[in-house]
Amino acid sequence: MKRILALAVLVIAASPLASGQTPTQTPEKPGTQEKPAKPSTQETPVGQKPATQETPVGQKMAAGGNVEQELMQLEQKLADALIKGDMAAFGSHLADNVTLTDPGGMINTKAQFEADVKSGALKLESSKIEDMKVQAHGDMAIVTYKTTDKGTYKGRDISGDYRWTDVFVKKDGKWWIVAGQGTPIQKMPQ
Repeated sequence: MKRILALAVLVIAASPLASGQTPTQTPEKPGTQEKPAKPSTQETPVGQKPATQETPVGQKMAAGGNVEQELMQLEQKLADALIKGDMAAFGSHLADNVTLTDPGGMINTKAQFEADVKSGALKLESSKIEDMKVQAHGDMAIVTYKTTDKGTYKGRDISGDYRWTDVFVKKDGKWWIVAGQGTPIQKMPQ
C-alpha cells in the first residue's frame, strides 16, 4: 500500500471547523439567473439515473460569484498549505465529520489526518494539479482533478499520479470538505 494517505495529502481537497459546527446541506436559495429546467431530485427506480438540479460549470451563483473559480483556487490553496505542513490553513476547510478515503482504500478521520501531517508522518514535497472540473449543485459541489505528487508517508515513497474527488458543502458562506477520495493511476502494461 505504497500510496496510503496520499488522498489525505490532497484532499485539498481537503480542513477543522473553528466554530465546532458540522456543515449540513441547506435548501438551495433561488438565484437571480435562470437555470435550465430540470426535474427535481427524487427517488429513482433502479437502473435509472436520478435527475438533479445542477449549476453548469462556470455559471455564476447569485451571491457567491463564480463557484468553479472559487473552488479551483481553494483546492490550490489547500495543496500549497499541505506542502508547507500548515495544518491550520489546510484544516480550516475540513468538516469535523469529514470522511477521507485514501488511495489504499483506508478511511481516515480528520483527527487521523491532522496527526499524520503534524507529526511529519505525511510529507508532501510537491503536487501538480491538472484536469480540474467542478460540478455545483446549489450549496454542494463536487471537484475532480488529477495530481502528480512527490512525497512520503512514514518514510515510504508515495510519489505518483492520482485522481481525486472532493465533496464540498457551503455553510455560512464558507466551503467545507465533507468527503474526499483518492485513486492511484496505474500504468497499463504495454
